[in-house]
Formats: sequence, C-alpha cells, structure tokens
Amino acid sequence: MIPAHLLDRPFACECGRTHHIPTRHITIGRGALEALPEALAAAGRPKGLLAVSDSATRSAAWEAIASRLVPLGIGVTEVVLPAGPHGPPLADESNRRRIQQAVRPDTDAILAVGSGTINDLAKVASRTCGKPYLVCATAPSMNGYPSTNASLLEAGLKVTRPGQGPSAILADLAILCAAPLPMIRAGLGDLLSQQTALVDWRLASLVQGTAYCAATARLVAGPIQRVIREAEAIGRRQETAVGELTEALILSGFTMVMAGQSSPASGAEHLISHYWEMEAALAGREEPLHGAQVGVTCILTAHLMARLADRAVRDLPGPPRNLPDAWEAAEPLLAARHGSLWAVVRQEARAKHLAAPDRVGRFAMLGERWAEIWAALGPLRPDPGSLQSALERAGAPTTPTDLEVTADAVERALVAARDIRNRYTVLDLATEVGLLEGWAKETAGRSAPEIAPGASHPAGQE
Repeated sequence: MIPAHLLDRPFACECGRTHHIPTRHITIGRGALEALPEALAAAGRPKGLLAVSDSATRSAAWEAIASRLVPLGIGVTEVVLPAGPHGPPLADESNRRRIQQAVRPDTDAILAVGSGTINDLAKVASRTCGKPYLVCATAPSMNGYPSTNASLLEAGLKVTRPGQGPSAILADLAILCAAPLPMIRAGLGDLLSQQTALVDWRLASLVQGTAYCAATARLVAGPIQRVIREAEAIGRRQETAVGELTEALILSGFTMVMAGQSSPASGAEHLISHYWEMEAALAGREEPLHGAQVGVTCILTAHLMARLADRAVRDLPGPPRNLPDAWEAAEPLLAARHGSLWAVVRQEARAKHLAAPDRVGRFAMLGERWAEIWAALGPLRPDPGSLQSALERAGAPTTPTDLEVTADAVERALVAARDIRNRYTVLDLATEVGLLEGWAKETAGRSAPEIAPGASHPAGQE
C-alpha cells in the first residue's frame, strides 16, 4: 500500500530537509482505471487532454481508457509516437518536440499511456509546456513513474533532465499482468538495482560530503525484500506479486523525488548500463531492456563492492599512475578509451580528472577511513548471490552473456562508465585505490563470451 501521507503533503524529515512528492492520486489494482475521474480531478479536472502513446501501449490500454473518457465529456487529441529503429520509440529530442508541438490551446493536461519512454517524454514535455500530466501505466517495467527526472538520449549521451511529477498514477493490474514478460522481469531488475545505488549514494556522502537521507533509503528497504520473496511469482505474472512489484517501483521513484536527484536509484550499475546503451545507439544496434541491463549490472557492481570491502588497506595498490597531471596531456589517453563516444562524454570526464597530487591525497584519505567507510556501507550492501537468485527465479537475465554483451564491451564499460556522469560511485572508489582495471578485466573474462562485433542484441526497450 502506498502511504497516503506521502502524497502532495510537504513533510519534515530527520535529514533536516522538507520533502514533497507532488503526485496527488495513486491507484494500483485490478480495475484501477475506474478511478480515472479521481485521477483527472488530481490533474485539475481538464476538459482537453493530449494522450501520448505508441502502437503497443495504445493497443494495450487505450480502448479501456477512451471508453471511460467519453462519458466525462473530455476532448482528446492523440499523439502516437512512431517506431524507433528497432521497434519501440526512442526517448529522444525528436519525440519530445513531437509531443510539445501537439499541445493545442485547448489542451489542459497530458495523459501518458505507457511505461518508461512514454512517461519520460511526457514529464519533460509537460514541464516545458506548463501543463499537468497523469499516467496510465502499461507495464511494471521501471521505477520512473512518479519521478521528477527523465532519462533521455541527447546527441548520443544518456542524460538526466528535469521533468514534472505526475498528478496521478493509475496502474491497472489487468493491464500490467498482460505486459510482455520481459518487461515485467525488467521491472524486477530495475528495483533490485536500487540496492547497489543506495550504497553508492551513501558512499558519495562519506567521501565527498554530498547530501544523504537515511529515511529515504529506509522507505524502500522492506518493499524490496518483499518483492525478492515473490520473484518466482513475478516471473509467472501472478497478480498479487506484480502488484507488490508495482508498489515497490513507485516507492522507489519516490526516493528520487525526495532526494531531488536520481542518486538513490541510480549508481554505478546505471552508469554501466547507460554506457552499453550509448554504444548501441552509436552503432545503430538494438539494445536489451534497461531494467534487464541494470539487473545484470547490479550483480556485477555488488561483486565489486564485496571485493573492495574484503580488501585490507595494506593490499590496496594505490592511486593510478598512468594519467598525466595536466588535463591537456591526459585527454588523448581518455579519448582513446572512449573512442567515438568521446565527444559526448568529454565534459563530464573532465570534471572528474584529478592531478597526481590530488590522486595521492585522495588515496591517503581513503586509506585512513577505509574501515569506517565499509562499516557504514555494510548494512546497505547487498549480497550478489541474493540478487542473482531473485532474478534467476523470475527467469530474468543475470549475466552479460544473457544480454549478448561481448567481453570487450563488458570490460570497456566497467572501466569507462565512471566518466559519463559527474557522480561519485564505487567505480570511482575502485579507480582511486588502483583496483578497477584489474577487476574489470577479470570480470569480463569470466562473465561474457567473445561475440562477433556485429552481433545483434535481444529486442526490447522500455
């Protein structure tokens, strides 16, 4: 059950901040679309709607939605987003503009009919246009429904952009349970990945002093464990289990709203996944579902965390010595690492560059605080075996091999993904103590086969 006191009511927190979740109405359950009048009331009782969908999500839900709008006298303009290069539409600038250009003078609100891509595009477009939006979910595939951030592809780079939180969320389990099974499993992967993201969020606060809220982290701890227990039932589309997953995903989205950023649900595991997505987009290659990818990458990240936690300070190799002090001298080496992606990651990579004296100083500080850091992270750090078991019981991918990601791509992303966003994660920590490159090579060697560079990836995108 989503706690009603969290909805559209600012509340003071033990972290010293006042949190506010702007969503006013949420209904999850079989027959949730019957609450459409209440959802519309939460969005200001619009008389004109712009409904955004794609061919698949429209087929899944629009007839049931439209039949309930007619008696209410709601005028509707539709935008059905075109297919992308591999089927589903892309969350890119072209589709964002397409939605914004469809807004008419009599459009009072935007209705998103879909999951990840549709929701992200609608929340950014609604913020730009100054219109409220509401969402009818079509798959429990991701945690972004209530989030005020959106993940978009801009000029080849995966970026997080500010959006507007939905006024209302309707999640009808009859529709959600009928979603493609890979999308349901992807939702489990996205939820489980929050466990490593929370570790990274706390790590950044310990090393860099960034804001962290323990109450926000606790909000999802119990729901995640309940979903883990229901993993097998989720893989069988069991309605109660899918309902538990959907509630947990929405609570996961709340954590990003409360923090004012995506850090509580996006850490190293998301950076690795985004790197694969960026490479796939650059090559014009189909990519696996985002939730499927982060399910795999959170297992890899949890293994790295375990490796670091078990390492004694005296056994840490030390700060990297293979990068020059000056950015001008270091840039060609980093550019060679990123190849064709360099143009889009350069700015973020530069923000993370440390000169040799700074690297030495950081290593000394980490050595002094090593035991303290891992004692603080211990209660949050997930067991990689537990993550893998839950995904296996649901029938979800658990290794790069399952995603048909090559060993070279695994190693490259593990080493390079830290450069794509100025956010501190365990990938940075491992780099700063000299362990990342060796671990990446070892992990790639045992977790993914050599696949021809032109091999296709499985279909699917949120």
